[in-house]
Formats: sequence, structure tokens, C-alpha cells
Amino acid sequence: FEGSALPGAVRWTASVNAVEGSVSDHRFEALRAGSSISTRQKRCLSEVVSNPNYRLRPDDPSALPERVSIVLEF
Repeated sequence: FEGSALPGAVRWTASVNAVEGSVSDHRFEALRAGSSISTRQKRCLSEVVSNPNYRLRPDDPSALPERVSIVLEF
């Protein structure tokens, strides 16, 4: 993030459609004490992590979780 103290980390939690590889219902949480994520940064993050769709090829799509959480470090 431009202007953010380094190092940093953001937890991204989203709903995943295993068949289409699309993500939605994003939640972003700054993990560094005292830091926050602006609305503009959240919009940017949502666009970046949503496009293109993910290539998930599960044998059984119902076996994958509906929500995932990933920590992005920078």
C-alpha cells in the first residue's frame, strides 16, 4: 500500500464459488497494530483479488469451503 508502514499484512476473507472460481463478499482486516484500510484501498484490493477468476479444479466442488481467509504480507 502506498504510504503504508512496512512491513504490513492484511487478512482477506471472501466467499468462493468453487465451480466458477469467482470470489465475493470480501472482508479486509489490517493486521498491524494501529493501522487501517481506507475505503479506496478496499475497493482496489477487491478488484485485484477478484480478476481474473481462480482456476479451481476440485474433483468434488462441494468439498471446498465456501469461505476462505488468506493473509497477504507486504
